Amino acid sequence: MMTKLAPLALVLSMVSLGVSIATLVIFGKRFDEQKEVKDPLGKGMKSYDFTTPKASYLSQLKMVSDRDIRAQLEFESMLADKTLREKISTLEIRREMEDKGGKLLFASYEREGIKKYEVVKFEKDAETGLWRTRGTTFRRIGEVQSDSEKKLQQEIEGWEKDGTVK
Repeated sequence: MMTKLAPLALVLSMVSLGVSIATLVIFGKRFDEQKEVKDPLGKGMKSYDFTTPKASYLSQLKMVSDRDIRAQLEFESMLADKTLREKISTLEIRREMEDKGGKLLFASYEREGIKKYEVVKFEKDAETGLWRTRGTTFRRIGEVQSDSEKKLQQEIEGWEKDGTVK
């Protein structure tokens, strides 16, 4: 036997069911949108085409435009890893000397099997105490230089040219 409240209960349960379905649809949609949230580092190289020079050029431009840091790091890593590993494995510091509040390292290494020479300047950061590279060691000829600076310039040029100190 149906009571007078039965139709009201049926209506309320139908409204409740409708609200539940609407809630699922709304939150389900939001959940799907959250799946599409961009990774702050980007999509990575897998999202780009490097099969032809044209496609590679376009992809490199898109990586920068999209601020896809992950793809840029992966791309650079793939290209630089071999060269960097060779430099690390063949690196020799042949000389270290003081220079105007910093240090100069006379280094040799190999790149594609060919011996290379460089002088790297380091300065110690006063706040952190960390040593960091500081630009080039090149001094312009023609600037007013002391005899010791001229001698050092010749040593640097000789080292970087062929690994000899004059």
